[in-house]
Amino acid sequence: MMSLQDTLMDSISGRKDTLEVSEAISLASKLHEGEYRKNNEPYIIHPLNVAIILAQMNADNDTLAAAVLHDTVEDTDITVKELRSLFNQKVAFLVDGVSKYRKTEFDTKEGCDLANHEKLLLYTEADVRVMFLKLADRIHNMRTIEYLSEPKQKENAKETIEFFLPFSQGFELEYSDELLNNSLRCLGCNNDKFESTPLPIEWQTRLLKARRSLIMKQIAARRNSIISSQLVRRRERNN
Repeated sequence: MMSLQDTLMDSISGRKDTLEVSEAISLASKLHEGEYRKNNEPYIIHPLNVAIILAQMNADNDTLAAAVLHDTVEDTDITVKELRSLFNQKVAFLVDGVSKYRKTEFDTKEGCDLANHEKLLLYTEADVRVMFLKLADRIHNMRTIEYLSEPKQKENAKETIEFFLPFSQGFELEYSDELLNNSLRCLGCNNDKFESTPLPIEWQTRLLKARRSLIMKQIAARRNSIISSQLVRRRERNN
């Protein structure tokens, strides 16, 4: 049976200069050694699947290398600077673009989520491959979401529909229906049983409107609200 690593490399066997993808696999495997996902699979299975999804989109080698390495900065000790020296600026930039901030850097979870969305959009403006990488990451995470707690499933499903799905649809990705269906399964779940439910009218409206410009406006409003709240709390602490 062909391994995921072999599947990925076989899918790009006709390309030139695939060494960086192979080296990315070796490094990521080493860095994620001993790490496991919620389903008890070795962690490296996730980034390899993300890279395979992107290979199916005909993503370039820099994007595939970044896909294999996309969780290394966030979850291991390696830095963006080190990735830049080991690979190149493009790979390091893509990995940095999808790496989340640490929750401890923010007063609230909402503030952290907002900053992560802003960062993703800013990096996407500079290089659209960042969003393709993040979408592939979300596609695979939604395929294995049943191993998360029910509240976390619903949280991720809601974010998928409101934030990521409009981009997938805008790029006309064949995975858009999969993202929507997997999200709806989570939102219709009861204990450990998944049940499909009709999409609420409110969410149908959001799907129609949640394009990039609207999302940016929502983020700006949320950012101003959070900043104002943080300033108030700091003044209260100083008084």
